[in-house]
Amino acid sequence: MIRPFQNKFNYLFTTKIDTIPLLNINKPELINLNSNLLYIEPSEKYVIENATNKKSFQGKNEKGQAFINSLTASNLYNIAEKALEKNSLIAGDKMIDSIFDFDYKRLEKLYQQKLVNTNFYNRITQFLNHRKIFTQSRMALRTYMNTQIENALISKEFNKEAATYWANIYKNNPVTNTSLQTNNYWFEYTDYYVLYYNLWFKQNKQLNYNEHYKTYFTDYLSAAKTILKGDTLEYFIACFLSDSFSYYDYEKNLITAYTNFEKEYPNSKYISFLKKNYPVAREYKKVLAQPKSKDVHFIENSNEITSYNQLIAPFKGQKIYIYFWKSIFPDHDTDFRALIQLQPCFKENNIATIFVAIDDDKSEENWKDVVNYYQLKGSHIRANTKLIQDLSKHKSNQYYPDAIIINEKGEEKFASLPRRPSFIKQLQ
Repeated sequence: MIRPFQNKFNYLFTTKIDTIPLLNINKPELINLNSNLLYIEPSEKYVIENATNKKSFQGKNEKGQAFINSLTASNLYNIAEKALEKNSLIAGDKMIDSIFDFDYKRLEKLYQQKLVNTNFYNRITQFLNHRKIFTQSRMALRTYMNTQIENALISKEFNKEAATYWANIYKNNPVTNTSLQTNNYWFEYTDYYVLYYNLWFKQNKQLNYNEHYKTYFTDYLSAAKTILKGDTLEYFIACFLSDSFSYYDYEKNLITAYTNFEKEYPNSKYISFLKKNYPVAREYKKVLAQPKSKDVHFIENSNEITSYNQLIAPFKGQKIYIYFWKSIFPDHDTDFRALIQLQPCFKENNIATIFVAIDDDKSEENWKDVVNYYQLKGSHIRANTKLIQDLSKHKSNQYYPDAIIINEKGEEKFASLPRRPSFIKQLQ
């Protein structure tokens, strides 16, 4: 997932790393380069090399960079999960301590041997501290979630010892601590606090998307506004919107939350980031205001269509492309934009297009909005349970999006997604 301005140097780098970047910065920084961490100091030149997917460089603290590349405490989610296997949070905490202590001692040795300078030592120590805090909070959250019963109601199994442990993490490391914002995990750390610790655990308000989808995003941000203020709140909302757009793409209440952000922070530097990385935030007002395309057809009496044969019957003798999708998933965006460009090819080859949405009843309005947003020419149906079951026999896998293509003889085969270079060959 892309985070807005994790640090101010994220976007100075392209995917190519065969250059020698010169950064004129005023303090030591950890930057993200193609999902890897690099430590950079002011006015230094670094020759960056890609070796077995790890970045190394020639320059000051190059031994330190090798240390960063070899951190024992690298996958924090896995560490938290392993800690859960212990008998208690306290035992899990000791395991986390031992893993991080190994890296702390290695860093200390490098510093004592003068293989890294004081700036590196201080910045990486802070970095490890922040990662350890996040891992502890992740373990506490997962412990809590594992004690939930059906429908996300709180169980009394989350005992006093666990509750105290969780509370002390946030008491000793408040989400409002600005230094924590230099950590890439700050948003998730704060998200855990806003949603699960504050709302679910402390206030017994089980806000979740499935049950509260009509107001979920705005309700969530209302809760955040009771905790965060000023620049911290602005940054958190931007992170939340970025995170949400990456998971949900178009969702009516999410668009409302984004619109509110524009009104509340009209000069925010994060608006340009969101519009650049999530086109729906930039385009939705203009596109949805346009007249609906006459070539977009919502199949009538769709509840009566319960089988694959019924679905394709009106198109018998014609080549058919069937695309399976879920309206809240963002993965379809690239496919839909590719399909828009390829529509002349569909017409030229007399190909009928059927878009099958695997959505719940509650998503009908959202589903139609997405279809109209992308102006998807073709036939559209929101599949009922029986149709989904029958179509599953014809899909290539259980995931979405997916597609099949049927020739004039009714013979079907798995099809590439429109985003793939091989797709256009299958249309001809």
